[in-house]
Amino acid sequence: MAGKSTGEYSSFCFEVNRVSKDLRSLQEFTKTELIHIIDRAIELKQEQQTAQGQEVVDGPVDNATVPVHDALTDVQHTFQVLCDLMTILEKKGVLEDLHIAWIGNGNSMANSWIQAAAVIGFELTLACPRGYEPASEIFAAGRKKAKKPITLVRSPEEAVRLADVINVGAWAEGAQQERLRVFAKYQLNSELLAEAPPDCIVLHSLPAHREEEITEEVLESVQCVAFDQAENTMHVHKAILESLTGK
Repeated sequence: MAGKSTGEYSSFCFEVNRVSKDLRSLQEFTKTELIHIIDRAIELKQEQQTAQGQEVVDGPVDNATVPVHDALTDVQHTFQVLCDLMTILEKKGVLEDLHIAWIGNGNSMANSWIQAAAVIGFELTLACPRGYEPASEIFAAGRKKAKKPITLVRSPEEAVRLADVINVGAWAEGAQQERLRVFAKYQLNSELLAEAPPDCIVLHSLPAHREEEITEEVLESVQCVAFDQAENTMHVHKAILESLTGK
């Protein structure tokens, strides 16, 4: 497993321990066990701070005799998108008939959204600034496989106009002034949200940089389901690990 998200590591470490102990419920853990899981998650995060590239996953995949799962690299964020899809299905009841918008950096999340759209069959529009597009090979492969349009635009207003779901994430790492200069027009605020249909929901994988990629007002609005989305992270990890272990 690769990545540097504390949430991902905490959820994975907890679920691996839970599955390995015959699926005990939370109250059956001792305080010492829970603290150990959290401490180990922090250690794993620190170990990965300098190595989160796709090669961290690809190396073990070539040699492993057991499944190797990509929790987060600089190319893909598969598990987070699975959590997001679960949240959308809970809120909307369908996936295939939806139009989903991604606003901001064309990063690992954007890449995984392209792959999900190609497999599941929903329409996807990505609004990214020039120089911050998704990986070209993933974008091309996704469009070739997809049954519905996967589109890259520059205008966030165009992306959200028909969206059933708006998804945002942290802007690119770097100096704050540079981020603000490049991404300022991609902030999800009340004005941009007003361009979308009134029943549109908002996703954010958290933690949010309030007043950067999303405003406080939108994050705390009834349309934003980010906190349900965060809860679903553990449920998705649990389902995947249980399916792998046969529990």
